Amino acid sequence: MAGAKTLLLGLGNTILCDDAAGIMVAREIGRLLDGGSIDCMEASCAGWRLVDILSGYEKAVIIDAIVGSGAQPGECCRVIDKCGAARSLRLCSSHGMGMDEAIALARSSGRPMPEHIAVYAIEVVNPYEFGEAITPEVAVRIPAIARQIIDEEKLLS
Repeated sequence: MAGAKTLLLGLGNTILCDDAAGIMVAREIGRLLDGGSIDCMEASCAGWRLVDILSGYEKAVIIDAIVGSGAQPGECCRVIDKCGAARSLRLCSSHGMGMDEAIALARSSGRPMPEHIAVYAIEVVNPYEFGEAITPEVAVRIPAIARQIIDEEKLLS
């Protein structure tokens, strides 16, 4: 829980095929890091509900599925504009505020939020259909995506 400096958060739903990609990558990173000082968590929420999870951490790395970014299935990129150019399935909620607004509100009310928040988006094929299997073109990339995020975020140092 909060107290560790860094949170690794995989977002998604494990019964909606590719929507689980963020969770699967977070699990792989957790396995590769073998515990350590990084908290690895999973969630299937958006907006204000993320504030409770993020509160108290210095750094957060969030991994989520994305559709229609123009990238190839299984391609992962760091998202600068969290809710702009690319549409995340969890970070922007059509039923409430998005992550950016929730974090801004939390900070303005004095809630301790991470200073550094990195969001990674994995282009997926099928995030809407019920099923516990990720499509092969996304599944095969999970180990490489995990290594990419570890390297880019310097999670081993």
